[in-house]
Amino acid sequence: MATSFTSVLSGVTLGGNVPQKIFSDVKNSYNEILILCGIAAGIALLVVILMQFLAAVIVWTLVFMVVVLCLGATAYSWLAIVLLVLLVLRSRIALVIQLFKEAGSALRKMPLLLLQPIWTLAITLASAAGLILIATFIETSGLPVKNSDGHVKYVMEALWTYLRWYHYFGILWITAFILACQDLVVAGAVAIWYFKRDKSKLGCPICRSTQRLIRYHLGSVAFGSFIIALVRFVRLVLAYIQNKLKGRTSKIVDLMLKMLQCCLWCFEKFLQYINRNAYIEIAIYGKSFCESARKAFILIVNNALRVVAINSVGDFVLFIGKLCTVGVVLVVGHELLKNRDDINYIWAPISIACAFAFAISHCFMVVYEIAIDTIFICFCEDCERNDGVTKPFFMSKNLMEFLDSSAKAEMKKKSSEKKSNKAANV
Repeated sequence: MATSFTSVLSGVTLGGNVPQKIFSDVKNSYNEILILCGIAAGIALLVVILMQFLAAVIVWTLVFMVVVLCLGATAYSWLAIVLLVLLVLRSRIALVIQLFKEAGSALRKMPLLLLQPIWTLAITLASAAGLILIATFIETSGLPVKNSDGHVKYVMEALWTYLRWYHYFGILWITAFILACQDLVVAGAVAIWYFKRDKSKLGCPICRSTQRLIRYHLGSVAFGSFIIALVRFVRLVLAYIQNKLKGRTSKIVDLMLKMLQCCLWCFEKFLQYINRNAYIEIAIYGKSFCESARKAFILIVNNALRVVAINSVGDFVLFIGKLCTVGVVLVVGHELLKNRDDINYIWAPISIACAFAFAISHCFMVVYEIAIDTIFICFCEDCERNDGVTKPFFMSKNLMEFLDSSAKAEMKKKSSEKKSNKAANV
């Protein structure tokens, strides 16, 4: 390892043509890269399948590791606060584990949901090809202007400059629209599965969800993706302004621009989260985007602690699943390429393979993540709409057991509070 690092360093410092060598390495090892991508797809699928069986073990192991790390760092930082957060969320972690299991059950009933990222990627690539072709026409347009030295330079007209920015916004809107369609299709299929009492007679929920999207909800998806695209476009314009003013303004102005960029990034993430939950409400009730977003926001606020548990513990577990896929590809790739004499830098093809592995794993995990969020929203709606007696719940028996245990714990807590209040009054 030290020898390979030294050779890379010497190649860079002594003027070796590193980019050409990297390109040659990729060209000579493209078969191995394709094999590693296939391994990544298989590992990612295996991780998704195993999560429903090992969710409890993974989640509690991570919680234990966080507690140990926080105890070790308590004397040096404020991380002890995390311990208090985990103590508050300990009863909600059981819900996270159950949601992982329920999402696994949904994917077992609808395995074709795991193919949705493939269709989304294919549509995105086809759209990108057309948009790039249009962009080439815009960028190569202009009027010939003769310079003083006799050379001819093509200068873009003002109209085409505005059209370029319009095209950039169109690219952002179309890509956001395609991804939003995937969210709504997956959420619709999982919602159909959840509210179906006899799950052996599901039919084809993915087709029904796609039909509802095309027939009723394209406007809602277009509006939601327009908001996201608008914020991203503002960030793009701001980045353009930052690049133009680089080195020409004071540090205070530069700092303010960076703070504004950071605020816009946070606002974009917030809107993405609200949009996804709005699409889930649309899949359940079929209402407009604004009404669904309002209802989703109220539901999130009313279940804030549960949402924190799901978004913290759940997202971290999914991230660990992505890292596992990348780790396997890293080890296998090193074993495949370590003895190849025609490769200058082994890290180049392995890095490309790991990047593809992370992207492939992310595509699978996104479906799992949307399924978890959908089941959680459906669970909250089920609790609000039904009482389990006159109006039976749609949730599974395991979720009913969790609900019963939570209700008993809440009643016990209230009774203990009443006793303590009485004792204090006496």
